[in-house]
Amino acid sequence: MPCRAAVALGGIIVSVTLCACAHTETSRGFADVQSLTSDRIGQRVHWYQGTAEDAAVADTIRSLLSEELTAQSAVQVALLKNPALQATFEELGITQADLVQAGLLKNPVFLASARFPDRPPSSTNLEFAVIEDFLDVFMRPLRKEMAGLQFEQAQLRVADAVLELSAKTKQQFYTLQGEQEVARLQQPLFEAADAALDLARRQHAVGNIDELDLGMHESACHAAKIELMHREAQVVIHRERLNRLMGLSGDETDWKLADSLPELPLDEEELQALLDRADSQRLDLQAARKETEIIEQAIKLTRGSVLGAVEIGVDTERETDETVVTGPTLQLGVPIFDHGQARRARQQAQLRQSRYRIKEMELIVASEVRSAYTRLSAARTMAEYCRNEVVPLRTRMVSLSQQYYDAMIMGAYALLKTKENEVRAQRQYTEALADYWIARSEVERAVGGSLKAEIPLTPAPMPVPRPEMEMPQPHHHGGHE
Repeated sequence: MPCRAAVALGGIIVSVTLCACAHTETSRGFADVQSLTSDRIGQRVHWYQGTAEDAAVADTIRSLLSEELTAQSAVQVALLKNPALQATFEELGITQADLVQAGLLKNPVFLASARFPDRPPSSTNLEFAVIEDFLDVFMRPLRKEMAGLQFEQAQLRVADAVLELSAKTKQQFYTLQGEQEVARLQQPLFEAADAALDLARRQHAVGNIDELDLGMHESACHAAKIELMHREAQVVIHRERLNRLMGLSGDETDWKLADSLPELPLDEEELQALLDRADSQRLDLQAARKETEIIEQAIKLTRGSVLGAVEIGVDTERETDETVVTGPTLQLGVPIFDHGQARRARQQAQLRQSRYRIKEMELIVASEVRSAYTRLSAARTMAEYCRNEVVPLRTRMVSLSQQYYDAMIMGAYALLKTKENEVRAQRQYTEALADYWIARSEVERAVGGSLKAEIPLTPAPMPVPRPEMEMPQPHHHGGHE
């Protein structure tokens, strides 16, 4: 057969190509993502792949939602169910496919032609050739190494997306928890204003106060009611935002939130320790550094391919007189005009650009840590001041005011005012405590992992405002109301 040699070479090339093939495992690399995230936040992640484990994860989510939701359980639900995160996991499948592609040889090219003579000898002229890019065989290891670096970078980006979602969920959880507590504390403030208005109406009915005084009490009651409605609406809004982060819908949204914010930790990590941790464990920073390695590998690849395509093969031809001619072929790209100078210049510029971006990112990371730490320290100072100074003072003033009222030295409106101030002080503490935990979540995101600080097992005792404001009964004497 005239094409026997071509078929033989084609068989050899196909065999080499098959040896270079690799099976694409879409879940490859996810174990590294799990390890990276578990080491930093201690939470589990799952990539839905249609396996039996998917059902077990669904059971875990239902179990978490059936109990009071805490910051940790909210984060865990988000990491297991957020659809945007699942879309991010697919980046591993994409880069894994690119890695497999980089390890494959180019397909050989088979050529065939038939030419028909217009005079004897009248046999058909047939030509067959099989050509393979010879240089591609030698460039394959460099391509695989570069694709491997890109795969590692994808793992870092995916793991960083997990940490980003964790931080956002935790911040939203503490925002919601703070709003819920503030709304609960706003209720007794409204009740106090309503009690004062009821008293004012009775006094106005008997002529003890005029229309102006009554109008002022009505205005105060309306303002308290508006504030209560605003706070209740904020609870609904922030609850929905948390639902979105957790990927919940329908009956899944009927979860119950833990009532109280956690107490302040006993201590905090030093700023310098946080800066050092951020530099070593921020995954987005590691991904940026990996970009430099990828560009350096691309430069090696460019240097190795300066000749262009080097194609070898075998060609066999049957002449019209039935003579068969068979022999090797060589096709070489000669670098006369383009010998890679533009590509190398571009890559060198990209390399310098990458290094400058790393320096910029290092500055940004350090600034983020300092900013978040400053907010954390300020929130802690405010919370401690409210807890240790403001709330106890307001509570003591309520006790003294009650004594003065019982002794007919203070009127009912003044007593109600001191009780309102006590609740307002507790609300200030709650807002400061919520700000602290939100800021703490920001610090954790800035350093790229959970903070390690001891949380008191028994929270410091806090004066709890009365859930209901009892209306003082007016004394039957003049001059004090």
